[in-house]
Amino acid sequence: MSETNSVAACLAQFTLAERVRIVALRRALHAAPELSWQEYGTQRTLRAALEASGITEIRTVADTGLVATIPGRTVGGTTVAIRGDIDALPIHEETGLPFASQHPGVMHACGHDMHAAWTVAAGVLLARDPAVGAVKLVLQPAEEVGEGAARILASGALDDVQMIFGGHVDWRFRVGEVVATAGPLAASTDTFTIVFHGRGGHGARPQDAIDPIIAIPSSHSRPS
Repeated sequence: MSETNSVAACLAQFTLAERVRIVALRRALHAAPELSWQEYGTQRTLRAALEASGITEIRTVADTGLVATIPGRTVGGTTVAIRGDIDALPIHEETGLPFASQHPGVMHACGHDMHAAWTVAAGVLLARDPAVGAVKLVLQPAEEVGEGAARILASGALDDVQMIFGGHVDWRFRVGEVVATAGPLAASTDTFTIVFHGRGGHGARPQDAIDPIIAIPSSHSRPS
């Protein structure tokens, strides 16, 4: 797909011919959410969807993840990856939707059902009209616990990938909008340790002691 009009034509074809199937996949994933490192049913569902799209080179990675490779039109071209995470959260769903979670206490509350479905949707288009170089579809487990990506990288499945693309649903934007930026768009997480040093003393003379119990909650409301 090298020209704008061919991309538009391909997207139009996908919209008419494949939308029902992809929506059904997303809803099936939403109804059967699985926590990090437990995504075996999700893995089977996604493998079947990829195979139904004519994708045959599918590799199990990180135990519950998948990497599917779609060859490019030329040998030696740039290899890129499209990544979608697949795990759910320990949250009880109360939406009342007809495709709501059937697993009590587990829900796709972070949109990974949609991320997985649009990764498969990209595969549907690319299997029909390959890119110049190979494209790898990465269906990553255990994103919520911060472990799945490292396991996939350690497997070597992405050693030949030069670029990787991903996305995240966001309620701030309208359906159909795709938002990108050159800088940060969403928050990430990090960890750090704070050590409070106290000094013991007599209960009748608290002014001579340093009580860390008082300092700890104060630090939450008055960071400097």
